[in-house]
Amino acid sequence: QMQAKLDQAVDPLKTSLAKEARFWVWLGRYQSFKEDVPGGMKSFNKALELDALNVRANFALGRLNLERGQRDAALKNFRRMALAEKPAPADKAAVVLALRSSVRMAVTPLPPAM
Repeated sequence: QMQAKLDQAVDPLKTSLAKEARFWVWLGRYQSFKEDVPGGMKSFNKALELDALNVRANFALGRLNLERGQRDAALKNFRRMALAEKPAPADKAAVVLALRSSVRMAVTPLPPAM
């Protein structure tokens, strides 16, 4: 019941905030929280269409890509975060975590192919 109400509340926002990257990031977080990973990835990608260096969208999409075993895509997202000229203070922790993940992925060999 609560889930349906939340979904109904989001629908009108899709048109009024369609050009706001931050809206798509929040929508992606909501979708990921309710385990709609494809929907979350779509929303994060939409945020990146509007702002390719959006720290929060790149971080979230990078984590989802890592969870799906898509290392190259995750690295791409994490590297984009490093290009953000002046991340907001609240985003700095995400940048550090992403850079750590990037380094870890770069030095960790891939498991053998099955």
